[in-house]
Amino acid sequence: MWFLVDRQGRPLRMRRYVFSEAFAAIAYAAVSSATGDPELRGAAVEAFETYLRHSFEPGLMPPKDEPTRPSKGIAGLMIGIVTAQELRENLGDLKVAGRGLDDWIEGFIQEIERDFLKPDLRALLEVVAPEDRKSTRL
Repeated sequence: MWFLVDRQGRPLRMRRYVFSEAFAAIAYAAVSSATGDPELRGAAVEAFETYLRHSFEPGLMPPKDEPTRPSKGIAGLMIGIVTAQELRENLGDLKVAGRGLDDWIEGFIQEIERDFLKPDLRALLEVVAPEDRKSTRL
């Protein structure tokens, strides 16, 4: 999705993040729940699948920073949690990209706890370096 469009809807700027797709998935799910429109239900699932693919498939999105300092951020996981929660609230625990929404939520939480929660620092970090992460893809 385009982050910025002109008054006629022509694209002006696309972000390197796919948070717009996550927010669209939430909106489609809410309107589908309110109206019963099955097309919007499908649009919600499709938008979340796009978010998941672009956020978590290695190499699909160009890195934001130079690869000389590889890192992993928590934002995508947190947006994944809230998106899955909102879809579950509005549409039930349906399958998205082959997994139930509860499974997506639990996987994101496990990855956050494993890679970003640092009890010794009494902190939850926003970004970790490769030696700090123990990522096993969701």
